[in-house]
Amino acid sequence: MTIRTVKKSLLIASLCFALSSNLAAGENKPDIYSADHAQTSLSKINGFIDRSGGLDRVIEDAESGDANANYWLGVMYRDGVVFEKDTNAAKSFFERSAQSGHADGLFELSQEVSREAGHSAKQDSLTILAKSASLGNAEAQYQL
Repeated sequence: MTIRTVKKSLLIASLCFALSSNLAAGENKPDIYSADHAQTSLSKINGFIDRSGGLDRVIEDAESGDANANYWLGVMYRDGVVFEKDTNAAKSFFERSAQSGHADGLFELSQEVSREAGHSAKQDSLTILAKSASLGNAEAQYQL
C-alpha cells in the first residue's frame, strides 16, 4: 500500500467523519468508529509504522518535531488504534503537526476545534480549515 493510497483512505474516512458531524441533531449518525473502521485504520497505521522503522521510531520522530509522525500519532489516538482512544492527546498531536504546516494535521485540528463549544471555536476552526485547504488538503477544500 502506497502513502498516496493511505492518505486517500484517510481523507475518505475524514470526509465520512466530517459529514457525520454535520448531520442535524437527533438524526442517526454513522458510526465511523466501528470495528471495520478500526481494522482499516489499524492496517493503514501498521503500514506507516513499518515504513518508519517501528513505533519507537515514530515516537522519536514526533518528539523531534516531525510533522508527519505527529499527524499519525494523532490519528492513532483519535481512532483508538495502537493506543487507547484519547481525544485530548489526538488534538495535541494534530496541533504539533499543524504548527509545522502539515496540511492533513491542519485539517484534523480544524475538525477537533469545530467540536468545541462557542462561536469563537467555530471561527477558529474555519480559519484552520482554510489554511489546510490552501496547502492542498482536498477534504478541507471540499468542506469550504
